Amino acid sequence: MIFLIAVGALAFGGVCVWALVALIQRWQIVGLYLIAAFAVIAWELPDSPSLISFAGVQIKPEDFISIVLLVSALTSLRQMSKNLMRVGPFLGLFAFCLTISLASGLVHHGTQAFNEARSTIWLVTAAAWALSRDWSQSSASLRRFLLHSGFVLCAFAVIHVIVYGWGGADSFVTAATGVLQTGRPLVSGQALVLLCCGLSLILTSGATRVSDLLVGYVFVAISILCMHRSIWVAAVIGLLVVAVSLRGRALASTVFLVFYAGVALTCLIAFGVLAAFGDSVSHALSSDGTLNAREGSWTELIDQSIQRGPQTVIFGASFGAGWGRVVNGIFIDFNPHNWYVVLYLRIGLVGLLLVAGIIAYTFIRVLRVSRASLAVLMAICAYAWFYHLPWYIAPWLGLVLYSAHRERVQDRTPPVRPRQRALPEAAMEQPAPSLLNRGAVRTFGRSSPA
Repeated sequence: MIFLIAVGALAFGGVCVWALVALIQRWQIVGLYLIAAFAVIAWELPDSPSLISFAGVQIKPEDFISIVLLVSALTSLRQMSKNLMRVGPFLGLFAFCLTISLASGLVHHGTQAFNEARSTIWLVTAAAWALSRDWSQSSASLRRFLLHSGFVLCAFAVIHVIVYGWGGADSFVTAATGVLQTGRPLVSGQALVLLCCGLSLILTSGATRVSDLLVGYVFVAISILCMHRSIWVAAVIGLLVVAVSLRGRALASTVFLVFYAGVALTCLIAFGVLAAFGDSVSHALSSDGTLNAREGSWTELIDQSIQRGPQTVIFGASFGAGWGRVVNGIFIDFNPHNWYVVLYLRIGLVGLLLVAGIIAYTFIRVLRVSRASLAVLMAICAYAWFYHLPWYIAPWLGLVLYSAHRERVQDRTPPVRPRQRALPEAAMEQPAPSLLNRGAVRTFGRSSPA
């Protein structure tokens, strides 16, 4: 009987995987919405419930979605090779390092290795799926995705403020799901997604639509008001890219917006309306307990790695080795809250330098291709210094890599036949601004068309 139930469950799961893969193959934007759905519920459900248990491993909804995305990606390997023609071998080597670390962990630590590697597997799988798609004709769909994701996250932030109040770094509340959660309107990963939505809108459709520009700034402002210092750093870096990129009507609208926002803020401060909020900001800026604890954790874990010998330093310890360390006399065993430290601990200096090289080359590429991608890349890299990257940031990470490294066909003006006038330059079709091209923004050394 149990065997029949297991077979039936596997058959049902297979049918569901096939149906979702077919849906994503038909409408690839559905894959982005599936991933974004987990970002939306991250405050209420930071740890998703298990669907089934198999061989001692709890299968979660994210595992199921990752299988769907992986199958979909494997059906488009040719497109992926076109999208990664410049860095494909290096990303493949990075995936190989992760695979070896996971395999070694499964041998030495059992299923604990998979549980520890789970979030990294989700991130890599979702990013690989995004890199297996052709997004060149999806500017309008991507714009709607940014708007929908941002508006839903803003709505959830407002609901959390109404129900639980506006807390800071030291406040905690019990969510309706029974989870003890931060008192801030959104968790840091959600705020990062909202920030990326805002930066993307400002530097793409916001360059030609004032409404999208304003919405983008609203998204950025709300992400900042979520009181995460990591988001403040990421937002400052992203907005610096915005400041040197906008031009024309978008720049003028930004100047007016900053002026009137400054006047309104000055009035609110003068009347004492923001006194409590100012105290919260001051407390967040002056509080260094969390940062000191994190730095202590990073130092302790790196010291442990060095003490284990050159092999661990170069190639890292396998997944499942744990994060145990003693900080301020207290033993703790959770993720060190630094994506770069996590990479070093699990795939060593080899893997960390490989990732650093990929990031540096991508940075150089997006400087010439897309300022929106540049802002998003820098924001994500800054955030990764304070937290492990949430897997649902993968769509933005994948699109940045896609815009930087995809194969491009050089535009050629069709030959002019006798007695045929050449098309004026203004009449030639121009790409819509998106994460995938420059849009109507300033670039280093030259300006690009809207």
